[in-house]
Amino acid sequence: MNSDTYETDIVKFDLYHNAIDNLFDRKHPDELKKIMVTQTHLAGLAGEVGELAEKIKKAIRDKGGLQVRDVEILKELGDIEWYLTRIENDLGYTKNEVMQENYNKLQKRLEKGKLHGSGDNR
Repeated sequence: MNSDTYETDIVKFDLYHNAIDNLFDRKHPDELKKIMVTQTHLAGLAGEVGELAEKIKKAIRDKGGLQVRDVEILKELGDIEWYLTRIENDLGYTKNEVMQENYNKLQKRLEKGKLHGSGDNR
């Protein structure tokens, strides 16, 4: 396979065009706007997580390690928190609900002795 063949052949694996067409066919413009806002918040979160990773990488490379209470890392954590909270709200959750659900999940794993491993439902 070469890059030209790859570019044309992988189209069959892309389910998103049909999914988006279905959204536009079935959803009211206000619902589409909410989906787009949430998607934008998600893109912002991904970008901020990338920025945090970059700050940590550079701290290790340039400063010889991580400093406790590094203000630049604090700023990135704040940006991440903002986007995460917006997504939680977009999806109808409060921060407390998300934190409680996560705590409950981890507590059940601890009780079952399944903190190690992978998968959400262990």
